[in-house]
Amino acid sequence: MKKEAMIWEQLKVIAPGSIADFKAATEAMDAGKYDDAVRLYQTVYKKTPNFDVVMRRLGMCLAAQGKTADGLALLEQAVAANRTSDNLGALARTLAYPDDNKQGTPEQKARAFALIKEAADLPTDIDDGYEQTLLAQLALDQEDVNTFRAATNKLAELHPELAATHYFKAILAANDED
Repeated sequence: MKKEAMIWEQLKVIAPGSIADFKAATEAMDAGKYDDAVRLYQTVYKKTPNFDVVMRRLGMCLAAQGKTADGLALLEQAVAANRTSDNLGALARTLAYPDDNKQGTPEQKARAFALIKEAADLPTDIDDGYEQTLLAQLALDQEDVNTFRAATNKLAELHPELAATHYFKAILAANDED
């Protein structure tokens, strides 16, 4: 919630009348109601076309709707505007896994891997394990054992409660037995 409050403060300066729509869009996105989220984020985006947080969230929601090209275009803009771990991670995730039933091309996954490696090295407001989980998954996909091991070990240290941590540790243990 602290991170959201910081975003609201930024938005209050840029477009004070957009905070209610932004909050409603975020609630819709979190609930998986992407049609509503897109409509509301587009309203905010029209007033704040250079605000990377809106670009990122609108891009993620468009991709979730199956409008991958439109979503990726906005995510690229968000990264160009502000190269944060959140923006890099969202672009990496969407390149690698455009939606729940689709994976990116080998080229997209290779680019996603480079982006998430960069994101994982940047400071983040809240470490929820997202970057390390995606990094471990893409390292596994790219057959980069050293990066996979490092990401899995970092997950084990910082996020032992995550299911992904146990999954990756099991793969690592099985690999070490060979």
